[in-house]
Amino acid sequence: MAAATANLRVSLEPHLVESLTPLQAILPKELAEQVAQSLLASTIPYDTVIEISKWSRSEPGQKALDAHSLNHGDYNTISLLAGAKTAPDGKFGDYTPPPDPATVEKGKARERKAITTLVNGVFSVLGVGFAAWWASERTGWIHEWVSHIARRLNSSEFSSASCFPSSPPLSWRSPRPECT
Repeated sequence: MAAATANLRVSLEPHLVESLTPLQAILPKELAEQVAQSLLASTIPYDTVIEISKWSRSEPGQKALDAHSLNHGDYNTISLLAGAKTAPDGKFGDYTPPPDPATVEKGKARERKAITTLVNGVFSVLGVGFAAWWASERTGWIHEWVSHIARRLNSSEFSSASCFPSSPPLSWRSPRPECT
């Protein structure tokens, strides 16, 4: 816990100053020095507050508090930290608010449109392939001609129905002159 809170400081509120001032005389020497240094500043290390709380619950701490008529409950961690601000001098990043609902809805609409376009393209390719296969089965075309027709239907060269020959050419590599 000490490693995680080593640099953590809390604000030194007026009630905390009032509680810590009488403790300087009865705390162990090292802890009393830490409190004295902190009372001169505007913050106190969190670990020091925790050590004071632990000391107040120990047997020597309870005896010392009783001898000076100090309330044990005033030195619990919760009592000491009440109203204090954690890391008052900390530098935190800028707050980025969540996007407004209209922006989120526009993003979702763009995403749906992109998915629809992708699915439409996949079904178009599958549809053309099926159409070419179905037509070849019905007309007796050879597989090379089916491949050629499927490519023509998927390409941007295909511009009109006149590119459909009434019979396949002799070689599928040489398209009909009116389709080029």
